[in-house]
Amino acid sequence: MTTPTKDTPPDLLAPEGLMMEIDESVRNRLVAAGRFETLAVGHQIATQDRPHYAISAIVSGKVAVSCRSRDDNVVIDELGPGDIIGEMSVIDYPHVASADVIVLDRPAHVWTIDGEAFDTFIESDPKMGLAVMRLLARELCCVIRHNSVSMLKQAEALRFHYQDMDY
Repeated sequence: MTTPTKDTPPDLLAPEGLMMEIDESVRNRLVAAGRFETLAVGHQIATQDRPHYAISAIVSGKVAVSCRSRDDNVVIDELGPGDIIGEMSVIDYPHVASADVIVLDRPAHVWTIDGEAFDTFIESDPKMGLAVMRLLARELCCVIRHNSVSMLKQAEALRFHYQDMDY
Protein backbone atom coordinates (compact mmCIF):
# COMPACT_ATOMS: atom_id res chain seq x y z
CA MET A 1 0.00 0.00 0.00
CA THR A 2 1.30 3.43 -0.93
CA THR A 3 0.23 6.47 1.03
CA PRO A 4 1.35 9.72 -0.60
CA THR A 5 1.79 12.56 1.88
CA LYS A 6 1.99 15.95 0.14
CA ASP A 7 2.10 17.86 3.45
CA THR A 8 5.47 16.41 4.48
CA PRO A 9 7.91 19.24 5.20
CA PRO A 10 10.99 19.44 2.96
CA ASP A 11 13.38 19.13 5.91
CA LEU A 12 12.44 15.46 6.18
CA LEU A 13 14.73 14.83 3.22
CA ALA A 14 17.70 15.26 5.49
CA PRO A 15 21.17 15.93 4.16
CA GLU A 16 22.23 12.28 4.44
CA GLY A 17 24.06 10.14 1.92
CA LEU A 18 24.01 11.66 -1.56
CA MET A 19 21.68 14.45 -0.39
CA MET A 20 24.40 15.64 2.01
CA GLU A 21 26.41 16.85 -0.98
CA ILE A 22 23.56 18.86 -2.51
CA ASP A 23 23.23 22.51 -1.53
CA GLU A 24 20.20 23.13 0.71
CA SER A 25 18.46 25.44 -1.78
CA VAL A 26 18.92 22.88 -4.58
CA ARG A 27 17.76 20.07 -2.28
CA ASN A 28 14.61 22.04 -1.39
CA ARG A 29 13.83 22.60 -5.10
CA LEU A 30 14.40 18.91 -5.75
CA VAL A 31 12.11 17.95 -2.85
CA ALA A 32 9.36 20.20 -4.19
CA ALA A 33 9.55 18.43 -7.58
CA GLY A 34 8.96 15.01 -6.00
CA ARG A 35 6.65 13.47 -3.41
CA PHE A 36 6.88 11.71 -0.06
CA GLU A 37 5.28 8.28 0.35
CA THR A 38 4.89 5.69 3.07
CA LEU A 39 5.32 2.22 1.58
CA ALA A 40 4.07 -0.94 3.29
CA VAL A 41 6.23 -3.94 4.12
CA GLY A 42 6.60 -6.05 0.98
CA HIS A 43 5.91 -3.15 -1.40
CA GLN A 44 8.00 -3.58 -4.54
CA ILE A 45 9.58 -0.25 -5.47
CA ALA A 46 11.33 -1.63 -8.56
CA THR A 47 11.01 -4.92 -10.41
CA GLN A 48 13.94 -6.44 -12.26
CA ASP A 49 13.49 -6.50 -16.05
CA ARG A 50 10.52 -4.09 -15.91
CA PRO A 51 10.50 -0.39 -16.76
CA HIS A 52 11.44 1.89 -13.87
CA TYR A 53 11.88 5.63 -14.36
CA ALA A 54 12.21 7.26 -10.95
CA ILE A 55 14.70 8.01 -8.19
CA SER A 56 13.77 7.41 -4.56
CA ALA A 57 15.60 8.44 -1.40
CA ILE A 58 14.97 6.41 1.74
CA VAL A 59 13.96 8.68 4.62
CA SER A 60 13.25 5.86 7.11
CA GLY A 61 12.94 2.10 6.97
CA LYS A 62 14.92 -0.46 4.99
CA VAL A 63 14.70 -2.04 1.57
CA ALA A 64 16.30 -5.15 0.11
CA VAL A 65 17.95 -5.01 -3.30
CA SER A 66 18.04 -8.40 -5.00
CA CYS A 67 18.57 -9.93 -8.43
CA ARG A 68 17.01 -13.00 -9.95
CA SER A 69 19.06 -15.44 -12.00
CA ARG A 70 17.35 -18.58 -13.18
CA ASP A 71 15.71 -19.95 -10.03
CA ASP A 72 17.87 -18.05 -7.54
CA ASN A 73 17.16 -14.73 -5.86
CA VAL A 74 20.37 -13.14 -4.60
CA VAL A 75 20.13 -10.30 -2.09
CA ILE A 76 22.78 -7.80 -3.12
CA ASP A 77 22.33 -5.23 -0.38
CA GLU A 78 20.04 -3.73 2.22
CA LEU A 79 19.60 0.03 2.03
CA GLY A 80 18.35 2.49 4.64
CA PRO A 81 18.03 6.20 5.42
CA GLY A 82 20.11 8.39 3.13
CA ASP A 83 20.43 5.74 0.42
CA ILE A 84 18.96 6.22 -3.05
CA ILE A 85 17.29 3.81 -5.45
CA GLY A 86 16.77 4.13 -9.20
CA GLU A 87 19.65 6.44 -10.07
CA MET A 88 20.53 4.22 -13.05
CA SER A 89 16.97 4.33 -14.36
CA VAL A 90 16.94 8.09 -14.91
CA ILE A 91 20.35 8.04 -16.58
CA ASP A 92 19.85 5.15 -19.03
CA TYR A 93 16.07 5.23 -19.53
CA PRO A 94 14.30 3.42 -21.25
CA HIS A 95 16.26 0.41 -20.00
CA VAL A 96 14.59 -1.83 -17.44
CA ALA A 97 15.39 -2.09 -13.72
CA SER A 98 18.47 -4.17 -12.97
CA ALA A 99 17.17 -5.40 -9.59
CA ASP A 100 14.13 -5.93 -7.40
CA VAL A 101 13.77 -3.44 -4.54
CA ILE A 102 11.37 -4.47 -1.78
CA VAL A 103 10.44 -2.79 1.53
CA LEU A 104 11.61 -4.89 4.49
CA ASP A 105 10.38 -5.39 8.05
CA ARG A 106 8.52 -2.10 8.66
CA PRO A 107 6.93 0.57 6.48
CA ALA A 108 9.43 2.77 4.68
CA HIS A 109 9.10 6.50 4.23
CA VAL A 110 10.61 7.50 0.88
CA TRP A 111 10.87 10.57 -1.28
CA THR A 112 10.41 9.88 -5.00
CA ILE A 113 10.78 11.93 -8.14
CA ASP A 114 9.65 10.42 -11.44
CA GLY A 115 11.91 10.60 -14.46
CA GLU A 116 10.00 13.31 -16.28
CA ALA A 117 9.98 15.62 -13.24
CA PHE A 118 13.69 14.86 -12.71
CA ASP A 119 14.46 15.75 -16.35
CA THR A 120 12.53 19.03 -15.99
CA PHE A 121 14.43 19.79 -12.78
CA ILE A 122 17.81 19.07 -14.41
CA GLU A 123 16.97 21.11 -17.53
CA SER A 124 15.73 24.10 -15.49
CA ASP A 125 19.28 25.06 -14.51
CA PRO A 126 22.02 23.41 -16.61
CA LYS A 127 24.84 24.26 -14.18
CA MET A 128 22.94 22.81 -11.22
CA GLY A 129 21.80 19.89 -13.41
CA LEU A 130 25.39 19.05 -14.29
CA ALA A 131 26.37 19.11 -10.60
CA VAL A 132 23.49 16.75 -9.68
CA MET A 133 24.30 14.38 -12.57
CA ARG A 134 27.96 14.31 -11.48
CA LEU A 135 26.83 13.33 -7.97
CA LEU A 136 24.67 10.56 -9.43
CA ALA A 137 27.56 9.35 -11.57
CA ARG A 138 29.87 9.31 -8.55
CA GLU A 139 27.24 7.38 -6.56
CA LEU A 140 26.99 4.82 -9.37
CA CYS A 141 30.78 4.46 -9.43
CA CYS A 142 30.72 3.70 -5.69
CA VAL A 143 28.00 1.09 -6.18
CA ILE A 144 29.91 -0.54 -9.05
CA ARG A 145 33.12 -0.64 -7.00
CA HIS A 146 31.29 -2.08 -3.97
CA ASN A 147 29.61 -4.76 -6.08
CA SER A 148 32.88 -5.60 -7.85
CA VAL A 149 34.65 -6.15 -4.53
CA SER A 150 31.73 -8.29 -3.29
CA MET A 151 31.77 -10.43 -6.44
CA LEU A 152 35.55 -10.83 -6.23
CA LYS A 153 35.29 -12.02 -2.61
CA GLN A 154 32.54 -14.49 -3.58
CA ALA A 155 34.62 -15.80 -6.51
CA GLU A 156 37.66 -16.23 -4.27
CA ALA A 157 35.59 -18.07 -1.65
CA LEU A 158 34.22 -20.42 -4.33
CA ARG A 159 37.68 -21.03 -5.73
CA PHE A 160 39.04 -21.93 -2.28
CA HIS A 161 36.01 -24.13 -1.64
CA TYR A 162 36.60 -26.14 -4.83
CA GLN A 163 40.36 -26.32 -4.25
CA ASP A 164 39.70 -27.90 -0.84
CA MET A 165 37.35 -30.55 -2.24
CA ASP A 166 38.60 -34.12 -2.37
CA TYR A 167 38.03 -35.40 -5.89
